[in-house]
Amino acid sequence: MLAPEAKGRMTLTMVALFFTILFVWYAEVITSVFKTGVNTIQNTITSMNDIFVLESRGGQLSELAGGTLIYRGIPYKIEFVVTWALLALIAAGVIHMLLKHKDMSAPHRAKQPSPTSLERWFETGYLATAVACGMLLIVIWVFPYISRAYGPSRGFVQLVVPLAVCFVIGAMTLAGPVRKISPLSIMLPVVIIFFMCNTGFIHQIGGTPREITLNSSGSDYATFYVHEQESSAARWINEYGEQQRTIYSDGRWKRWKSQGNITSSRINRYLISRYEEGEEIDGYICLGYQNVVEGEFRSGSRLVNIAEYPGLLAGKDKIYATNASQIYR
Repeated sequence: MLAPEAKGRMTLTMVALFFTILFVWYAEVITSVFKTGVNTIQNTITSMNDIFVLESRGGQLSELAGGTLIYRGIPYKIEFVVTWALLALIAAGVIHMLLKHKDMSAPHRAKQPSPTSLERWFETGYLATAVACGMLLIVIWVFPYISRAYGPSRGFVQLVVPLAVCFVIGAMTLAGPVRKISPLSIMLPVVIIFFMCNTGFIHQIGGTPREITLNSSGSDYATFYVHEQESSAARWINEYGEQQRTIYSDGRWKRWKSQGNITSSRINRYLISRYEEGEEIDGYICLGYQNVVEGEFRSGSRLVNIAEYPGLLAGKDKIYATNASQIYR
């Protein structure tokens, strides 16, 4: 039985026991998970060579840093400003909690602060959670391998839940010195506009549709919607194509895998990159709706026009064609 002063507290023995059981379970019982964790740590350390290369973290972080902002429209500029305003308020809330951590600990509740005082609401445990989430968010954004594998937006969506209270504290902290400004007048515009940006409403109004739920065009529609002609082409190439030949596609290669039941090893999704490097494209070139109708190729985070590569299909035979899909050999 724990001593009275130890009840409800986490001791060093409890932490050591927890990690010991964790290690035995994953390292000795579920070995595959442990190996994956070791490989992740190894790849993370190796990727430190590119820590100052912004492109090594993928397109999302480059957009967050404003790398492509100059080429984007007004909706993307609004999203950029609101996103950083949200992050600034969360950071302000975490910093305020760190500066006031002594007043927020349990022994100081005897002072009986006013009901509107922040010190009345939080324990030191939440401060530790908020700091840990903030540090984890920084790790996801800083380390190139983790940023590519896990994704900055994916980490932000999960960690923003425990950090939401820090957003409120940050708004109250900034509104404190200025008595005429209410914290709600700071929070509501940021939350509402951020929500409108993430649901695609701002982009829809601005004439640059993005979300598939609001429009049958845009990046999400091009990425996730599979046309019937593409499904037929994928099934055809799997049934009648030579199994030893490589299938070349762009960044939307997964539709060929899923619709045609084609293994990933047969598909080379770097068609444009291989062509730019001068590599011989000796296999099938599969074009989908966006390639045929819109005349676009996706290469990484880039969208390039098919007209920029007139020699890509030169000398190739068109062996399959519909109004939304084509296959060359």
